[in-house]
Amino acid sequence: MTVHDEKLLILYKYLQHNEYSRCEVAEELEITSRQLTRLIKQWQEEGLINYTGGVGRGNLSTVTFNLNVEQQFVMNILTNIDAYSVEEITNILQLPLNESSKNLIKSLFSNAISDNEIDISQKTMTLDYIYRIPETIDPLQPMDTALDTLVYNTMDRLYEVDSELNFKSHLVNHEEIEQNSITLYLFQDITFSNGKLLLAQDVKNCLDRLIKHDWYKNLLNYIQSVEVIDLFIVKITFEGQVEKLKLDLSSPFSSIYIVEQSQYIGTNVYYMERLFDKYIVLTARHTPHHSMPEVRNVYLVNSYRDYEQFIQEHNKRQITNNIRMARFTFINPYYTQLNRAERHQLLSYIKMFYSEDGDEMIQSEEVTQKPIVMGMFDLTSHILKPLYKYLKDKGFNIKYHTLCYKDILEDNTNSIPCDFVILSHTYVSKVFYYSLLNNTNIKTWFSCFEESHKFNETLTYQPAHLWSDAQSKFKYFLRNEAWILENSVQKREIVALKGQKNVVFNNDGVILYGEIIVR
Repeated sequence: MTVHDEKLLILYKYLQHNEYSRCEVAEELEITSRQLTRLIKQWQEEGLINYTGGVGRGNLSTVTFNLNVEQQFVMNILTNIDAYSVEEITNILQLPLNESSKNLIKSLFSNAISDNEIDISQKTMTLDYIYRIPETIDPLQPMDTALDTLVYNTMDRLYEVDSELNFKSHLVNHEEIEQNSITLYLFQDITFSNGKLLLAQDVKNCLDRLIKHDWYKNLLNYIQSVEVIDLFIVKITFEGQVEKLKLDLSSPFSSIYIVEQSQYIGTNVYYMERLFDKYIVLTARHTPHHSMPEVRNVYLVNSYRDYEQFIQEHNKRQITNNIRMARFTFINPYYTQLNRAERHQLLSYIKMFYSEDGDEMIQSEEVTQKPIVMGMFDLTSHILKPLYKYLKDKGFNIKYHTLCYKDILEDNTNSIPCDFVILSHTYVSKVFYYSLLNNTNIKTWFSCFEESHKFNETLTYQPAHLWSDAQSKFKYFLRNEAWILENSVQKREIVALKGQKNVVFNNDGVILYGEIIVR
């Protein structure tokens, strides 16, 4: 911190209780009147103050400030807290700061000292499969499993939600809820992985960008404003139910981040240390509100062969998790020419293939001869080709169109030339269809249904205990009109190394590496 900054702070605090007098201000700053004149000119040129000289006898000069100098002063210190010595911090605490500012500086400086003493040399590593290496981890791009894995393990959200719709937070110390607003008091010692302190303005920047986004602005139009109240206090004004707001704020698109040199930087326990063409390295760090990960490094590889070789060379075990995965068929409403009865017929045969439990009435009818295009993803074509052969053998006039995953990583998926796709999605019963509707890369397919907009609106304005009824109605519409059908539901299974316990998923089926316990 420069003398220049300290003098501006002293002037700022002095003029809160005194009128401007050139001689008295110079004395307070312990400089000469000539030096004060130069400083005033410099601060004015930098846009920090506006200075008006007094004209005539008895008219005092005035100084007005263009920013909260103490807030900016403290922020600069906290952002670079690791660079200060004990002596420098001691001197800073002698400056005319509010007690709350002094306590915050002392607290974070103590944490910085203790952080340097943490011994993580004995921590271990793990390796996991990620089918693609995202070029960026911007949370507002269409989400898929690869991006979810990176966002959830490197970024926090204002809220996290479990399968029972219980909310907690790593960022919010406490909240005040009024009729149409919620005021969030952030923890004052949260840092991004580059060391910068999380401020209310960072939260506002992320949420402002989110609610103005071409896709999400319609989903979140019930959020009226986001205001910075103080350095660590943000207020959100909205219409509707606070549970719905928290649900949206716990979604991956609401992740909190800053951008530096085109890199998206979060506050979670892992950061992207290295990014290569074939793998990503996530490295653990200490944060005040997360447990220190026992897995030091996570290697995410996009070669399934490398992943298989790794797990074959290590002692491993199979884990069945309580999270369920639903495999379902979704018919593309923007492309298909099949009517309701023909869609129902197609879905029934696909259901028979996966469960051997079909509709005998449908089986007795002639299958439609309308051309049908099956969307077949390149990475899972070996799994889907038996289904394609089965439908062809049953007499359907079916072809397939090979899809790259990048084809569904744009918000114009309504242009994909296929009648249906087979997808999987994590099954959390209370919010399954809401997540499917808003968090997946086929969300644009839902947008043509008026019922989709009604469903979102219902959840916004109805209390959470009524959401299951709204979801049941939306689910009935999709099934009754034969747009979607669950083919199978099964519990998630994962291969874990022996000695790694507490391998848990979040609601989106992402492994939280920071929760793994190593024995």
